[in-house]
Amino acid sequence: MTDRKAIVYQIVSLWLIALALRVGHLLLSLSQIGLQRLSTLAPDTGAYRLVAEYFLSGGTVGEETIFQVGPGYGLILAALEWLFGPDPLPTLVFSVFMGSLGPVLVYLLAYCLIRSRTVALITGIFVALSTTSISLSCMVLSDQPFFTIHAAALVCFVLGFRTGKTSWFVAAGIIAGLATLVRGTSQFWWFVFALVGLVVPVPERFPSRLAVVRKACLTGGVMLIMVLTWSARNYLEHDIFVFGGNGVSAARAYSAALAVANHTEDADILDIRERWVQEDREYFGDHEPTMTERYYRARDHLWHTLTSHPDWFLEVFLSSVKGNVLTGNYMVRSQTPEFLPLWNRLNAIHGKWFAHLLFYTALLGLVFLVADRQHLAWILLGLTYCYFTLITGFSFWQGSRLHYPATMAWAILVSYALCRLAFLSCSLITLLNRKLDLSARFRILARKSSR
Repeated sequence: MTDRKAIVYQIVSLWLIALALRVGHLLLSLSQIGLQRLSTLAPDTGAYRLVAEYFLSGGTVGEETIFQVGPGYGLILAALEWLFGPDPLPTLVFSVFMGSLGPVLVYLLAYCLIRSRTVALITGIFVALSTTSISLSCMVLSDQPFFTIHAAALVCFVLGFRTGKTSWFVAAGIIAGLATLVRGTSQFWWFVFALVGLVVPVPERFPSRLAVVRKACLTGGVMLIMVLTWSARNYLEHDIFVFGGNGVSAARAYSAALAVANHTEDADILDIRERWVQEDREYFGDHEPTMTERYYRARDHLWHTLTSHPDWFLEVFLSSVKGNVLTGNYMVRSQTPEFLPLWNRLNAIHGKWFAHLLFYTALLGLVFLVADRQHLAWILLGLTYCYFTLITGFSFWQGSRLHYPATMAWAILVSYALCRLAFLSCSLITLLNRKLDLSARFRILARKSSR
């Protein structure tokens, strides 16, 4: 079997396995909690449906929500509703389909970076078996579509480095921009693209460092244009030049509130939130604040809290990052409650040692990539893991969902580490066999024992 045929065989097999697992989980969830409950399980789903109605019916209802969460996923829901009606099943089928493509795209990313079918296959299996990926594939949420689209952008970006073709860099920027419109988590990723071009050693197909920087900045520039275009739309509509308001709102309601609560006697985060609601009412008085006024109030209050007690905020931020890395999958428990004891045991195992094992094995994989001079791989995967890990520090209480995008990095790093450890183990056994002639010793022992 040729290498190309082997790759196609692995991709098709991986996609079918991933699809079967997600369809199976969808059917189990439907049998246990029903279609209506499954399609409205996440609180965020209501916001995305409101955006969809905004596109379908027009008017001003949903304008604040689209400012908060962005237009991408709501537009997808609107298109599905326009094509198939209000039945939520087509939306879940779409999520399952996107979820089944996720392992395939991370497989391609691993292969394009490292050129090892074994590493790529193990990587794809990790993503295919991920309970977080499986459960998010059966939810009306933006997480899984974002993951799949962003992984596709990274594949195009790497292909640009491998081939030197401008078209791949442009495609990477467009797809990354679309991913950001679906979920604003990656709105600063344009900087990562440019940074890779600045630090990666000049590939063979590029004549100079300047050529590398130009191509990488082309990707970042195309993406940045899409981000700024939506920000300009928000400025024209609401006089706020930001991509979305959800980041400020979440940071204030989660990290800032917890930071204050941790240093306030006899108060928890809910008490602090309620206190701030009362302060907002007093601040605006009898005047009903506009969306713009509420945003600026939240932004200014967040900045005041951060600058007044940066140590409090940093403490909460780092604690949230650690918690989100170690936290297991909570969503799957609500989807299939009949298996609740099993999920509780698995989450306990995940938090006690499995998440730690994945983290340190990923770091080992990063070290191996550096030692093996796989520069593009360790730089891109390292930045990907750091970005999607650190950004979780602004929120919590959502289980492994927040850290899920980092899977497209750690799955490759862990797979590479396992393959390198297996290779080193085989090399060590071979070396010991040569030095000590273990096979001859075993034959002698066998003869003595047979006498």
